[in-house]
Amino acid sequence: MSAGERNDADQAFEAKATAVFESSVSGLDGATRSRLNQARQRALQSAARPALRWPRMLLPAGAMATVAALGFAVFLAVPLASHRGPDAAAVEDAEILTASEGLDLYAEDPEFFEWAGSGAPADAGSAPADHG
Repeated sequence: MSAGERNDADQAFEAKATAVFESSVSGLDGATRSRLNQARQRALQSAARPALRWPRMLLPAGAMATVAALGFAVFLAVPLASHRGPDAAAVEDAEILTASEGLDLYAEDPEFFEWAGSGAPADAGSAPADHG
């Protein structure tokens, strides 16, 4: 269907709808026509009045309140694990590295400290020979 044919079909439909409307309106009495006209006028007047604007003005405040509530809920839901102090092992390592005695103590038996740092179990038989 081309644009011209569609336009002709639309015009034919409009003409038929107008004819049906006119025939239905011509059969109404004056009182009914008057009530319909008054209802139409009231509808047009209410459509011409500006809508209430206060709900739109409150929209940013409502959005901010929602964001604040969600942020507070997330804050309460997330455990405070990141607020704990430093790990005890890290503090101990830092104390060893910053000790004023020096690291001479650890140079006496380096195999023992290598074995201790490897995490091997004591009964695995991988302990160094007794130097004592």
